[in-house]
Amino acid sequence: MLSASKKLTRPFWTGWRASNLGDDTIFRFLDGVRTIDNWPRVGARIVAEEMAAFEAKRPSYPSRNDRRPARLSYLCHMAQWGTLPPMTIVRTIRFAATFYIEAET
Repeated sequence: MLSASKKLTRPFWTGWRASNLGDDTIFRFLDGVRTIDNWPRVGARIVAEEMAAFEAKRPSYPSRNDRRPARLSYLCHMAQWGTLPPMTIVRTIRFAATFYIEAET
């Protein structure tokens, strides 16, 4: 049976999967959220974990053609999607912008 957060976000799964976040990341996030009240805390935790993994491997990856910054940008957007008010996660929005710029340059 699907949790409430999975049911609520089901229409967005295709877009999230198209971003190459990976089902493991998407469902780890949604399993942690459970209710909209937990969204900011869980989003911040998942983003921090994914950023740490990215930074740990950054020196071993070529900067060109690396799609991980784009995935991190999308993850940051997903993390802030269910957060009200948006100002509670300004840092996550900044990370999204930073990784988007890195992905596109």
